[in-house]
Amino acid sequence: MTQDSAQSLHEAFPDIDAEVINEVLATSGGKVGPDVVNILLGMSDPSYKPEEQDLHREMELRKDAEFARKLAA
Repeated sequence: MTQDSAQSLHEAFPDIDAEVINEVLATSGGKVGPDVVNILLGMSDPSYKPEEQDLHREMELRKDAEFARKLAA
């Protein structure tokens, strides 16, 4: 995770604590992508509704990739 990514996200979502943004970014391997933005949008705007199927699929892929990395280590 880069400081630039965390700083950019904090600028885009100033109402979300920097530590929370860092944790969300850590779950994505430090990469800012649609899943990170959807999570932060959901936290900052209670009326935001991501396309649930896409969000669920993305999160499952991330979990699978993390599990595969742990097995390979």
